[in-house]
Amino acid sequence: MGMMTCLLTAAAVALLCYTVLDISTSRRVVDPQGGRFEQQRREALRKANAAYRYGEPLIDQWNTIWPSNAPILAATDEHLHAAGIREPWKPQEYLNVKRLEGIGIAVGCFLTGLFILEYSIVASLFIGLIAFSIQQSVSARTLKSQAIVRQMRLKRRFAGVIELMALMMEVGAGFQEALQTAARESQGTPLGEELGLVEKEIAMGALRSKALLGFADRNRDPDMTEVIMSINEGEELGTPVTTILRRQADQMRQKRSQWAEKAAEESQVAIVFPAMLIMVACLLIVVAPFVLSVLPGI
Repeated sequence: MGMMTCLLTAAAVALLCYTVLDISTSRRVVDPQGGRFEQQRREALRKANAAYRYGEPLIDQWNTIWPSNAPILAATDEHLHAAGIREPWKPQEYLNVKRLEGIGIAVGCFLTGLFILEYSIVASLFIGLIAFSIQQSVSARTLKSQAIVRQMRLKRRFAGVIELMALMMEVGAGFQEALQTAARESQGTPLGEELGLVEKEIAMGALRSKALLGFADRNRDPDMTEVIMSINEGEELGTPVTTILRRQADQMRQKRSQWAEKAAEESQVAIVFPAMLIMVACLLIVVAPFVLSVLPGI
């Protein structure tokens, strides 16, 4: 029985190795309807991610046979943009790559449990499934956390940048000069990176409105999108950009005060439960000696 188990395990490992080798050496076929952009996009993904580079044919198959539901795809797409990930991922591709990485981790845990820790096949399989589930959960939470942290850093500096650009344009600077100064002052931050991309697109000949819409589409924050739309609409109606920026700077200042007040109120609510635990612990420390002294046999 033990020999049969070893033979079956060896056959499964050999089949797995053959499958991985076949997938990694398969010819990469790109849909000709995608054109040159699709080829460049896939080449960028191959350079950025090893799992995609070696498992691309398998991931292409999973895109149709292992699809995710619409809400998960929409949330993943939003988090990819908000987290500032520059690789041109499609949401389904990104999820399938994480699944492939999870399967690799699960197989490693399975083999470790079977051959190194000498667990049974069932126990090793259970460990592999647990490892896959943990990897999927951690990947989703990490992406969401990156998106939230980056959005907070963007919003904290965005109001100040609008204020700076409004002040510069009020004293005679042009929009491009104000944008360059704002990007330089925010260098090393997510907002500086985004403003640098806008500046680069405008310098390469893109319309200012289109470059600003690209900024809004990459970050998808309602407040920043409102500012961008106001600038573009004002430009179409002939309203001076200086007036628009000053109005938006005042509104952003008010919103920043509202954010601070809201955060203070939320922190007061969040601290109630820890404070109660500390009070109970202090009460127990004070009362415990008296209680112990009156208990019989202590």
